[in-house]
Amino acid sequence: MTSTHLMSVLLLVSLTVALMASQKDQSTTTSELPFIVEPRVKCNNWCRCGQKMKARIVGGQEAAVGAWAWQAALLLNGRLFCGGSLINDRYILTAAHSSDVTIHLSEHSLNTSGETPLVVRNVSTIIIHGQYSSSTMINDIALLKLSTPLQVNATVMPVCLPPRRRKYSWKNATVTGWGTTSYGGSISDVLREVNVTECHHAGNDVCWDQRQGRLSRRLWGPLVLTDRRGNYDQIGVVSWGYGCGYASFPGVYTRVNSYLRWIKDHTRDAVYCKA
Repeated sequence: MTSTHLMSVLLLVSLTVALMASQKDQSTTTSELPFIVEPRVKCNNWCRCGQKMKARIVGGQEAAVGAWAWQAALLLNGRLFCGGSLINDRYILTAAHSSDVTIHLSEHSLNTSGETPLVVRNVSTIIIHGQYSSSTMINDIALLKLSTPLQVNATVMPVCLPPRRRKYSWKNATVTGWGTTSYGGSISDVLREVNVTECHHAGNDVCWDQRQGRLSRRLWGPLVLTDRRGNYDQIGVVSWGYGCGYASFPGVYTRVNSYLRWIKDHTRDAVYCKA
């Protein structure tokens, strides 16, 4: 074999080995790519989520009785501690710092009995996000599993979860709860609603409202917005803020559609209502 033929053979062998190595690397890389399967949840086509009563007190802070059927009052030792929202027949979505409580649904006035058909549930399981930080308030989100499932009706109804990839300007969003509306004020006796006039994205997990600063964050609950079909989607969970009335220190909301997979992974035993 001449030297020319030998060099040709060696070159061919080198190319073959390189090609096989390249194919092996590509195969390995492909096999290591994450294969994400969207969690399946049970859905009841006979009930609807995010349906709000049309009655509303125009220009006022007090919500109409029964208007927000998914609003939950979280009580600690019999006293209002935090707000939350019903997202299916047995789970409340709330902030991670608001987790050890009793649940009141279909509540309006905290000091008036018989005004609404009050529903009370204990919490059987508390699920706090595994990467929640109490110092930075990152991943400030939790699920509370009710002791027994709820019967969905006109007065107790879940809010809809938002689409995963949709981005919102959130200029017409509403936050509800029993929080104060002035610095140093006492909590509200009745359920209130406040429009969030401007909300911006701040990273993957939160949004913040710049111009609506007159709220006590802890006692407010879901931030909701109507979708194209008129249903209310919960787009945020009230997380934190610096007191009330400080425009330079806006309120921060945990962005719900950043946590849809986490929510569905932990609520597979629940039944959702159709949007």
